[in-house]
Amino acid sequence: MKSQDENDWVTGSISFLVAWGIPISAILITGYGIPSAIPFIWPVAFGWMGCACFLNARRCSRVHCYFTGWFFIVVAVVAASFAKGWITLGGFGWEALGFAALEGGTLLWCGTEIIFGRYFERKRRI
Repeated sequence: MKSQDENDWVTGSISFLVAWGIPISAILITGYGIPSAIPFIWPVAFGWMGCACFLNARRCSRVHCYFTGWFFIVVAVVAASFAKGWITLGGFGWEALGFAALEGGTLLWCGTEIIFGRYFERKRRI
C-alpha cells in the first residue's frame, strides 16, 4: 500500500504540473498578456484546480485540498458569473478576483496545514 506522500500529487513534479501548473500558467498568461481571454480561461482554470484538489484529497487525504477544492470551485463560479455579467465586481473585478484567489488559496493551503497537519489520518479499510 502506498503512503500518503507517494499518492500526493503535490509532491510529484509531473502530476503537479498537470493538476495545477497548467491552469496557473493559463491564469498568469491571460492575466498579464491576453486580457481578452480571461473571461474564457479563468473559470475553466479555477474549476480545473478545484477538481484536482478534490481528487488529490481523495487520493492521499491532503488537508489543504479539502478546503482549496471548494474555494477554487467557488472562485470558478464567481469568475464565470462575472464574465457573463450576472454579478459586478467593479472596475478592477478581474484584478480583485485574481488577488482573492491568490491570497485565499495561499491562506487556505498554509493555514489549514499549520492547524491540522499535512494529512488527515486515513481510516484503514478491511
